[in-house]
Amino acid sequence: MTLDDLIAGIDDLEPDEAWSLLTDRLAELPSSAPLARALACKAVEGSAPPEELAPVHDALLDAWPDDARVLGWLTVAWTRREEGGSLNLPPTTNRRYVDVTERLVRHVDDLEAAPWLVHEAACAVRRLGVERTDEAVALFRRVLDADPDDAAAWFDLGLCLKESGRFAEAAQANARALELSDEPSAAVFWNLGICATAAGEDQVALGAWRALGMELETGQDGRPAFVGSGPACKVRLCERPRAVRAARGLADDPGSTETVWIRRLSPCHGALIVPTMGDFDIDMGDLVMHDGAAITIHTIGEQRVPVFPLLDKLADGGWRVFRFVGEQSDRGQLAALDGDWEDGARLYVLTEQVRILCAACADDPDAGDRCDHQPPVSPVRGKLAVPPDVPLEEIRDRLDEALADCSGAAVHCPGLLRELGDELGSRRAERRIEELECG
Repeated sequence: MTLDDLIAGIDDLEPDEAWSLLTDRLAELPSSAPLARALACKAVEGSAPPEELAPVHDALLDAWPDDARVLGWLTVAWTRREEGGSLNLPPTTNRRYVDVTERLVRHVDDLEAAPWLVHEAACAVRRLGVERTDEAVALFRRVLDADPDDAAAWFDLGLCLKESGRFAEAAQANARALELSDEPSAAVFWNLGICATAAGEDQVALGAWRALGMELETGQDGRPAFVGSGPACKVRLCERPRAVRAARGLADDPGSTETVWIRRLSPCHGALIVPTMGDFDIDMGDLVMHDGAAITIHTIGEQRVPVFPLLDKLADGGWRVFRFVGEQSDRGQLAALDGDWEDGARLYVLTEQVRILCAACADDPDAGDRCDHQPPVSPVRGKLAVPPDVPLEEIRDRLDEALADCSGAAVHCPGLLRELGDELGSRRAERRIEELECG
């Protein structure tokens, strides 16, 4: 088969067969632009695994470093392979993806560049880090200046703005995408619902969720809310969500992460029902926004629980949270006191009730029932979480009463005592913690 015949009939072949036949002709690449473009185009279909795409990528750019279509399709191919995972991950470290994106950006600096190339450059740039957000937005705007009715460009602009925490602008972009789409996908309604909820456009969000067939109503706080209880889920917190990094100009590093249970109030927001182990800007009772695409699914017994990435903190829950160090004679002695209080206050023993996993296990769907960790009996560390309307004096007295019936148990909580004005008691608690930490 001649090369011309192969390229002419390439779309009639199965993707794997087409990729195999094209890569067999790599020796002819330097002299054939049609072969280069066919290879780059087929790379977009995803038939080549990354380890096979990499050498073809290198050969294509060595032979045709300035071919617009080769640059555009290679960028799309890598973008599709980079999709997925948590939106709070650090920027990609794939050097080929970064290189071809930068080449494409330099090419589209030419104002005569085709709009589809500018669009793909914008989609790729948004994945190179939060500090490139304004650049990506400018590229999307350029596409829309050329064609204000490009629904796909409006949708992708909305994604870029959402991930950077610019929710009001993102809601406007998604509303425009919805208006221009003849048959809008579920993704358009989802992103409109998410961004409108975060921007406080509650009726717009409610309309988006109902258009997807979800049964929601206006909650007591005015936000969309499930009718009845929402499905169980978790949220993957991080120290510095992408939206916060973008807004504050922080280094593009999410920091430590933690997966916590929330009471899901709508398809995209909920309240933390456990205290956090780390020092996040989010803790027990706070409302959080999460994205609609799950990072993973945890299997816990017969239950499949989605884990969603954090978008941003939506509202402070007003809970008072104090760290404590506890002593106990038996494992689980203090944890047994947690959950007994009708007003929802928690004595949460982080040492025993939180598992520390590596990143791979945290994303493992079957990790939910697996635990080889045996924490020390004593001392233990945790958090005392108090609802906004519960007097701290009542919590102190209740805790003292509960501990009186627990032989060998004690809870040292300097922050609570300090908040109650008991400076002497607070210093005593701090000294006892120092003694325990020194062994």
